[in-house]
Amino acid sequence: MNYMIVNTASGKIVKRYPTERGAKIALKRKYAPEQNPDLQVMHSDMYDIGFRKRVPTTSLMSGQTVMIDINDKGTCVDPGTERYWSM
Repeated sequence: MNYMIVNTASGKIVKRYPTERGAKIALKRKYAPEQNPDLQVMHSDMYDIGFRKRVPTTSLMSGQTVMIDINDKGTCVDPGTERYWSM
């Protein structure tokens, strides 16, 4: 998955696509760029360089603040969730 639709205001990935053409078609048909001006199609390398954001989360076990990728917040790789510690 080399191309993605990204919300440039928040830095979150909305959806991933294998081709640029597929991502552009989905953006136009599904996400209505006129209503969502912050959505943009970009290559994964471009996202890694300029848009990837890290956010703090508090680990459930140690209580320490840990920085994780914004797209991992609330998922099974977030040490601030019980799901992370039960796997």
